[in-house]
Amino acid sequence: MNNQTLLVASIFILALGVRIAMNGLFQGLNAPPGDSMGADAREFDELAQNLISGKGYQLWEQPTSFRAPGFPLFLAGIYKLFGVNYFAARVAFSLIGAMTVVILFLAARRFTSEPWALLCAFLLALYPHHAYYSIHFLSEPLYTLLLLSATWCLLYPADKLCIGRTILAGVLFGMTALIRPLVLLLMPMIAIWAVLHYRKRWRLAAVSVLIIAAVQILTMAPWAMRNHRVHGTFMSMTTNGGSTFWGSNNERVLAEKALHGGWISTSELPGKEELVSSLPTEIARDKKEWELGFQFLRTHPGSIPRLLMYKFLRFWNPWLGTPNTLLNLVVLVSYGALLPFMIIGWVYTFKALVRGSSREWLLNFHVFATLIGVFIFWGAARFRVPLVPFLLIYAVLGLQQVLRWAEAAMPSIHGYSKFTTKFSIQEQDLEQCSPEG
Repeated sequence: MNNQTLLVASIFILALGVRIAMNGLFQGLNAPPGDSMGADAREFDELAQNLISGKGYQLWEQPTSFRAPGFPLFLAGIYKLFGVNYFAARVAFSLIGAMTVVILFLAARRFTSEPWALLCAFLLALYPHHAYYSIHFLSEPLYTLLLLSATWCLLYPADKLCIGRTILAGVLFGMTALIRPLVLLLMPMIAIWAVLHYRKRWRLAAVSVLIIAAVQILTMAPWAMRNHRVHGTFMSMTTNGGSTFWGSNNERVLAEKALHGGWISTSELPGKEELVSSLPTEIARDKKEWELGFQFLRTHPGSIPRLLMYKFLRFWNPWLGTPNTLLNLVVLVSYGALLPFMIIGWVYTFKALVRGSSREWLLNFHVFATLIGVFIFWGAARFRVPLVPFLLIYAVLGLQQVLRWAEAAMPSIHGYSKFTTKFSIQEQDLEQCSPEG
């Protein structure tokens, strides 16, 4: 075992230990899903148990498409292997978080040198905002792992098309869409990335995009066919988009300070019973809630900029607002300490963008796609979790730049050169299309 493998394995074990310890400390290793994150966790658990009991994909005693199927299917797999065992589920969540650390190391090497990539992985292993979601029955950790893995698959050199990794990227993007359909907002940007990546070699760019799109559609097809069979019509991925859209675009979230940029259950909005609940199908209810959300925006056009600002600020808010004040403070300090470096790293990615580096475009596209989703719906700090690995890459790039500034300002001090590297790894390394990437 070489030093690199040993270090990555050590960071993996550290990440796993941190997440298992947090499960034990904050929830209990055998604890069932709670209500601290709303109904999501309980409904994911109910869906998983209904699947393994033979009832099918149903909630409220009837088939549903209200929740995306990816995470409940994963949870059902755990229950199938170990029974309805919450200890096994929590260990699995911790393993997912630790595996994400390893994938981040592999991806970060495409932006910087190996020591800095190891620092990225180490930061993620300890980063409390990421670790916190490994203690809940929520989809964010699994979604983050698959999204980061799909991104790593695309970080290959542009001199030729790596068919295997492109196919794998399509599968992973399809799986992420089955967990959180909002990833579909990223896909047009992946097409733009391909054009930039292959530097106007249109055939390679077109083939890459077609492979990813085709494989992603095939991965999602069984869910679409199931929905058509259940509902008798083609539909979007889930039927909870309308309740999320209306719940985040209404008079109350605009007027009440505590709700600014947030979401409220549509059951608390006027007209729910008369206009929505009486409709016969969940597809009809979903459609009506979309209409009510758009109706609010049409009648309040002057308030839209303020509404978007509230969502943006809430999304980036470093205060989690959980019932655990100590955890909120730890997240605040860790996020606050790294935020300046994240901003510096983000600013300096534009230097690479001007140079035409597709890697930095891919990094920024993740942020842009996430923000589009935030502006459409709402700005929960929870939705920032899938961006954490990418934000840590920004932070490390920013730290490198600060050290370069220090070296330039204090040339008489020796030793900085050991810790500073060029903005990205050497171009000759980028031209090797290897499995390590």
